[in-house]
Amino acid sequence: MSQKYDEASSLYKTAHSLLEQGDTENALKHYHASLELLREANEREAQARVLNNMGHIHVERCEWDDALNCFKEAKSIFEAINDKLGMADQLQNIGSVYRDKGEYNASLEHYLGSLSLYEELSETCSIANQMTNIGYIYAMTNESLQALEWFEKALPIYEQIGESKRAYLTRKNMERLRCMPG
Repeated sequence: MSQKYDEASSLYKTAHSLLEQGDTENALKHYHASLELLREANEREAQARVLNNMGHIHVERCEWDDALNCFKEAKSIFEAINDKLGMADQLQNIGSVYRDKGEYNASLEHYLGSLSLYEELSETCSIANQMTNIGYIYAMTNESLQALEWFEKALPIYEQIGESKRAYLTRKNMERLRCMPG
């Protein structure tokens, strides 16, 4: 490992500690400094992980465009190094930012892309999570039947893998949809 990588790792750890203390501003500064060193050291996967963390801070601060930029850059890196799980996670993150922005078509597109990769990788819990995310988008766009279909696909997966809390929440979402008029 290079000296730059070691320095980047130290900055990363400091950023993580700052984040745990709620100091998002200084955490971002340390993550950014870590990212620059990782770029100089050409540590691609580590760069993507730092960008992912920065994206989550931007989400927490409702800085949607900055979050999207981080997640999209991380996705590009994961794509370049052929890390399909990293790509799937970033597609999910991007979909969630679009959801939070109210851009449901873009959100749905990214959730579906993420689902496809999770299915290819047999990431069972993540598959169910994407199905509920997709169901949620359909619920938000008043497409109750499609929402129910996606929740119905996710529920047995959650039950099968012992995710009882998520199964319960999925059932509650289904009940709410069934009680809606029209």
